[in-house]
Amino acid sequence: MSGKNIFLDCGGHFGEGLLALIDKYKMDSTWIIHTFEPNPAALVKLEETVKSLPQLNITLHKGAVLDFDGVAKFSVQTNSTGAGSIDALMNSGVCADPNSISFRPHDTIINVKATDISGMVLKYSPEDTIILKLDVEGSEFRILRKLLKDGLMSRIKHLYIEWHDIYMTSETNETKTNLLNSIVSSGTNVSVWG
Repeated sequence: MSGKNIFLDCGGHFGEGLLALIDKYKMDSTWIIHTFEPNPAALVKLEETVKSLPQLNITLHKGAVLDFDGVAKFSVQTNSTGAGSIDALMNSGVCADPNSISFRPHDTIINVKATDISGMVLKYSPEDTIILKLDVEGSEFRILRKLLKDGLMSRIKHLYIEWHDIYMTSETNETKTNLLNSIVSSGTNVSVWG
């Protein structure tokens, strides 16, 4: 018996990754799609993107995927729409990790709903195919370590990731390489995103 196809889009932004991977996998109404975005400026455009795809089974979550359920503090640059140069993106992005330069205490701090990545994966059967995209401004390290710790990384068939280690004071090339090796050892295919 074949399982369901699941796409978890974490860091949905304006829907660029959502649209690209819908196209890549030829997703249709049989796919279960979740897109997560905590940045209110990006949510406006992401909502438009989701509404433009009524034929698909997309759930928009106004919040972040992290390593716990609850409420997280996010830093959002007040004068940003969420678009622009890499500098604007990195400095206006939202990030739950205060060790990231994306976490800017002098900007607007907002509370957002946090959804535990492990809880999302456990909603589905081990027979299901899960595609995970992470573009979460530095929180990818916490999320991936949680999946590994909980023994759930092997449930992710393909990981699309944008690494933000160069913006993290708590991460190095070595910690990123070790994490990546653990992910690949679990049987998950990995592609760099963005």
